[in-house]
Amino acid sequence: MEIELPDFSKANLLVVGDIMLDRYWFGSFLPDRGVFENSIPIMKIDSVAECPGGAANVAMHAGSLGSSVYLVGFTGIDCESDILNNKLSINNITCDFIKVPKYSTILKLRVISENKKIFRLDFEKNFFDLDVHDELLNHVKLFFSRVNIMILSDYSKGTLKNVRELILLAKKFNIPVLVDPKGNDFLRYSGATLLTPNLLEFESVVGSCKSEKMLIDSGMKLIRDCNLSALLITRSDKGMSLLQVDKGPLHFPSYTEVVYDDTGAGDVVIAILAASLASGNDLEKSCFLSNIFAGIQIKRMRTSSMCYNDVNVGFYKSNKINFGIVCEKMLKRGIKIARKCGETVVMVSGFFNILNAGHINFFNNVKKMGDRVIVAVEDSICSFEKNVCVNLNNVNSLKSRMLSLSLLNLIDWVISFESYSELRSLVSKISPDFFVVYKE
Repeated sequence: MEIELPDFSKANLLVVGDIMLDRYWFGSFLPDRGVFENSIPIMKIDSVAECPGGAANVAMHAGSLGSSVYLVGFTGIDCESDILNNKLSINNITCDFIKVPKYSTILKLRVISENKKIFRLDFEKNFFDLDVHDELLNHVKLFFSRVNIMILSDYSKGTLKNVRELILLAKKFNIPVLVDPKGNDFLRYSGATLLTPNLLEFESVVGSCKSEKMLIDSGMKLIRDCNLSALLITRSDKGMSLLQVDKGPLHFPSYTEVVYDDTGAGDVVIAILAASLASGNDLEKSCFLSNIFAGIQIKRMRTSSMCYNDVNVGFYKSNKINFGIVCEKMLKRGIKIARKCGETVVMVSGFFNILNAGHINFFNNVKKMGDRVIVAVEDSICSFEKNVCVNLNNVNSLKSRMLSLSLLNLIDWVISFESYSELRSLVSKISPDFFVVYKE
């Protein structure tokens, strides 16, 4: 699938849902204090981190890519609400919090030691019994003229109690609605454009799917019953499955082998999906991108949000770009992607016989000049002999020199050339931002 990295700044998104603050305590157990106090293990807290959760996490991921995002939901009148507002506002996110007296902002506290979650504490009082849901609808209406997609992030905390009214309201304004659902009643999301349940949530509604055919048949029935346009089922290590009206199913394989923290992976999926669609990509390509970036996110701690550099990394991976030793065709393809990502390209030419500290220092300085580094390695020994008095027995082969260079993290691509006319032709085709000649 040929993928174009969209201009996420074109996306204007409205996120409505359950707003939370995720707090992390990082620490270690203390064996030097007797290990236990009255059978209770002792932990010393070394650091604290806080990040948006729930619908706020969805908004954070979309905003960090450069999209304009508006976030509407309930919070308390407390410092947690202020923390969220501060963290979100610096990422292109306009917060329209409906602050409810006598309620606290939903807080989830996770305690972590040696990269393992020990336990989680939830501080919450859901919003189902509130009489302010009409006020939520009024707040949402204010943003329809500014956005091209609405995301509903449901964590079953009560913000989306009147979700059907929200969907009907959006349809009147011709705003597509993407829903990250919760619970076993998906009929309440009837009329939405697309749902993004994970496999567990999906099977809690349709029953166990013991084969691909059962999954597809059950998914298509759900699309008909809920009057959806599409259904995207996230399936952990099996990737994602996209089902659409009048189209065959599409399966996207997982790009993740190691899962560090899958908390909020669904938030990443729907944020990237919406931002890509709102930027002009079609549904299939947007699902492809969201699959790649969800894979990137779950390899690391949830306290870090997606950034544009992560998108570039995922984009290279999605286009199966090879690094290291390449031919001209592969190099040109990689450079094309680099240009689309807005990256600066530096090209270096030289013989590079035996790598030493001087070479490493040189490449450190080259790397500061741009994002991508190409090294063109001279095949002929003639010019090398002219510049350096050398015993031919100490000259490494072209293959050996290229392999040594390709192992350096400072270098992205390594290619060879036989003559200076070939090098000039290569430079002309690549058009690097900077070209540097290294002489031994």
